[in-house]
Amino acid sequence: PSSAASDVYKRQRFPAASEEAARAAIESFIDRHAIREGFAALACGTDILFHEVLRDRGIRRCAILPFPEKDFVRESVGRPGAEDWTERFEELWRGAERAQVAARHRFAWNGLGYEFGNEVLTGLALLEADALGSSVLGFALWDGRRGDGRGGTESMLRLWAAPTSGIETEIVDPATFMADAPARSPVPLSAPPSDSPVLAVGDATIMALLFADARGFSSLGEEGTNAFATDFLDLMAEVAGRFDAHIFERNTWGDALFLAMTDVEAAGQLALELCRAIEDARPRLEAAGLPPEIGLRLGLHAAPVRLLVDPIRDQLRVSGAQISAAARIEPITPPGYVYASEAFAALSRTRGATGYTCRYVGETELAKDYGRERVYVLED
Repeated sequence: PSSAASDVYKRQRFPAASEEAARAAIESFIDRHAIREGFAALACGTDILFHEVLRDRGIRRCAILPFPEKDFVRESVGRPGAEDWTERFEELWRGAERAQVAARHRFAWNGLGYEFGNEVLTGLALLEADALGSSVLGFALWDGRRGDGRGGTESMLRLWAAPTSGIETEIVDPATFMADAPARSPVPLSAPPSDSPVLAVGDATIMALLFADARGFSSLGEEGTNAFATDFLDLMAEVAGRFDAHIFERNTWGDALFLAMTDVEAAGQLALELCRAIEDARPRLEAAGLPPEIGLRLGLHAAPVRLLVDPIRDQLRVSGAQISAAARIEPITPPGYVYASEAFAALSRTRGATGYTCRYVGETELAKDYGRERVYVLED
């Protein structure tokens, strides 16, 4: 099986005298379960020890950081008097068979960047296990106490406890090998709440982001443009209306559509239904004056966003650097298809989406010099 590890005991970060005992616990877990591949971040403590054990055993390592490594090292690795953690991080990061970040930019609000990273890491491990016909086991060193915010060990364990992930987890109490560790006082673990919270200005949350446009729109004349504004957009509005409960923000300009949605699976289903609706209505659209080659292409992403008031429209809207990623996926999508970022595919798997599958397309060059990203196509 594959394995995912969670860093823990952030209060002491493994005094040197306890490292060997912690390493022995990790070695026992990996050997007993014949782990073939490991997924973890690279925070000082469990993460780095986990990667070192995998490396020493020649096991494939996947290092998944929540955001770029320089920010991550500053926040989760380096600390005064423990510079060796940084050196170990750099060696492990360079040598990992797979090393990537969940988001291109650090998201600083309420620990949400770490929570997003946890979801992406978990989803990638599950996707890999699906492809191999295997399973995922979790491992954590945890004192059983509540964390100090989102994205910590308790948050990760709650994620693994969700029925949608189905991850069996082995938890080792640091008090078994740290003489000065406090007595374990476990809090009950349960899945994260599924109800969508009421959102307000300044809040930060994870949303699905959808961009769509119509190929051939720029070649339309006056009659075609008018037909697009009525028949084509009416059809899109009808489909989107079925998902009103999950749409937080919607906007359109010309042939473009943007939706920010609170539910990842609903976003994927909406995108596929838009494609089907356009194909089914093609005779009617052609009769209205639209050319046969006109087609819809859609790009999906999932990312942390903040909620701010748009001073131009005087409406609540989503804001964040990651919105650009969805906008760069849509132009490379063939008409009639839905492409998605790896983050969207990972969160779909973590949250147990069943309305579609995400099939890996490959590492693809995105629009407007955004760079290369791993891209998936959504299929029924």
